[in-house]
Amino acid sequence: MQRYYDSVVAGGRRPHRSLRPDLPAFDQSTLSSLRVDQLRAAIRANLVTFPNQVPVFERHDRPDLQCKIVQLYFTLGWGYETIAIRFGLVHQRVAQILKTWKRRAIETGYVQYIPPFEPLTMPGVSAMVPPPQVPAFVVISSQVPPPAPLRVSSEISTY
Repeated sequence: MQRYYDSVVAGGRRPHRSLRPDLPAFDQSTLSSLRVDQLRAAIRANLVTFPNQVPVFERHDRPDLQCKIVQLYFTLGWGYETIAIRFGLVHQRVAQILKTWKRRAIETGYVQYIPPFEPLTMPGVSAMVPPPQVPAFVVISSQVPPPAPLRVSSEISTY
């Protein structure tokens, strides 16, 4: 199954959801141990943050292409091969750029773990109080006069 997944990804196609890699249990301290494809799956599952404006790390690999490659891989789901063909690179070079960007983004805090939702409990309160019941409809008494009809633009005087 993993071989088939790798061949699908290498071919530049988006794999079916059931073929995507399983994510190991992780938190902020183990985030850097994720592979690049696992990080992409975590980003798409909203388990980690991803910056809206992709940062460019100037002293690293190809700062002119870094932003584009990162966006194509992580947000649009392009594969190494497709990106390599697009920019005239070798797919190993694309992988190197993505690994370097991943490491720097985690170190600088652009990519962070999002902890799962835990409901807040107040001390001394044993159970949640249900919200007040709101009627599904409102009854208007017949004593209220109907609203005045709207005037047509031809009835409105011009100055």
